[in-house]
Amino acid sequence: MTELTPNRVLMGRGFAGQIVELSGLKQSWSCGHSALASSDPFAVLRAMEHALNEGEVIAGWLGYECALALEPGLALPTPPLDVPAAWLGVFAEASPPRRPNPFDRQISPDSVVMGDGRELYQSRVETIRQRITRGDVFQVNYSHRQSAQFPPSDERLIDRLPWQEALRADYGALFDLGDVSVVSASPELFLSLEDRLLAAEPVKGTRPRHADPEIDHQLLQDLIGDQKDRAENIMIADLMRNDLSKVVEDGSMREPIICGARSYEHVHHLYSRIEGQLRAGFVFADALAAAFPCGSVTGAPKLAAMKAIAELEGEGRGPYCGALVYRPYGNKAVASVAIRTAVVDEATRAVHVRSGGGVTILSDPETEYNEAIDKGYLFRHLAGQHDPYHR
Repeated sequence: MTELTPNRVLMGRGFAGQIVELSGLKQSWSCGHSALASSDPFAVLRAMEHALNEGEVIAGWLGYECALALEPGLALPTPPLDVPAAWLGVFAEASPPRRPNPFDRQISPDSVVMGDGRELYQSRVETIRQRITRGDVFQVNYSHRQSAQFPPSDERLIDRLPWQEALRADYGALFDLGDVSVVSASPELFLSLEDRLLAAEPVKGTRPRHADPEIDHQLLQDLIGDQKDRAENIMIADLMRNDLSKVVEDGSMREPIICGARSYEHVHHLYSRIEGQLRAGFVFADALAAAFPCGSVTGAPKLAAMKAIAELEGEGRGPYCGALVYRPYGNKAVASVAIRTAVVDEATRAVHVRSGGGVTILSDPETEYNEAIDKGYLFRHLAGQHDPYHR
């Protein structure tokens, strides 16, 4: 196994019930994108699960391109980021954070690139709609990359950024690996396992928050009643149900929530919950492999949508839209969908964040662009920009 020792790993309350810091690294494994053709991160996670001892915790990420280990025929471009395709570690302890966060002042970037720009983003949404009309796909989750370049300094960039705010999210996390860091403020559960109950909560449908309570409430009601957003959510719930059927017991699948609503600090979301009993002999890694990547960040049908994403985005996603994993010893495990997720590159002193949304035949290109910008709040926060939707 290749060793890549982290400086610091923190996981949010959605993973561990409270914010925890992982310490006492016992082993780690990482994989570059060029090695995905011959490496299987899911097999590595499976082996780690079988060897886990009492008190130990597995944590790490599986980037979007880890799908190549499951579907070798896919042609996915390489991300333009110097970050492992996957990183997994086994830690001796998870405990409340004991060290203060080093951040003490906001620094400003030298330059900011806000993704595709309105005109280009909208034209690609229209291209997707045309492909849906032809019957190539039903839905495609398109995204763009926003980047900020910071001035040279002897101080590490991650130590000068307000990343700790990300830990306020349900599935917030920090993986500081020295030369590169992954910061996530994800609100989305990919999979959880407790005893043998396997659950997924895909998110589809978004509105920004507003400081005026009446307008904020109207935005929420508009989301709940929007036929496009509801259809999008139901389509992905169906896709997730199909994926989980590969690993859950026959007759155990149920959908206690379809198109439920949740309000977060920056956005309102629709979500659904699908659950079933994991079959005997399967572990959490098997469930991840059955559903990876989460349908909420691909579209449907999954492989056709991923091919469209690769062509239209033109570059790999890296950790974004993959999964962050937290697997303690015992009968529990959690993986988030790595949305609202940043890569901080110390060598280039840059921050990169992708954001986007699901495009259907009912999509309005301008609305889709606005939604992608609404979801870019982690980027605006790290880049020191004003966020009009922050409450």
